[in-house]
Amino acid sequence: MSRKVWVLLEHHLHEGRSNEGSAVVSVVPTVKMSVHHVPSLHVAILTCHVQTFYPEAIEITWQGRKGCFRTCEVFTPTQNPDGTFSQDSHILVSTSEDRRLFTCQVWCETQTLVQSSMQLKELTEQQESLGE
Repeated sequence: MSRKVWVLLEHHLHEGRSNEGSAVVSVVPTVKMSVHHVPSLHVAILTCHVQTFYPEAIEITWQGRKGCFRTCEVFTPTQNPDGTFSQDSHILVSTSEDRRLFTCQVWCETQTLVQSSMQLKELTEQQESLGE
């Protein structure tokens, strides 16, 4: 998906600034997934990495074939040096579900849905090939 950035200039009125001339800058996030296996417990922690988005308010949900998953942990967004934000979300899944499709969906109030989908098995193979 291509990144879309809308930049609108703030207008200065007479001697001061006016909020009436301000507009919102929106940056569509990139969404990637990773996995960390915990073999002794036969589980895996899936992480949804939501990067470089603006404004700060987003909603992250996890989807599977049978509906939504309860999120284990959602971190507070962190601000990047360029003024955008990044945030991670985690779910805990059984490693027996290695062929099940997991989807991380990200909603921003000013933008459309952005998502990443992958099977647990694919995520594992991809990370192993990268040496992670």
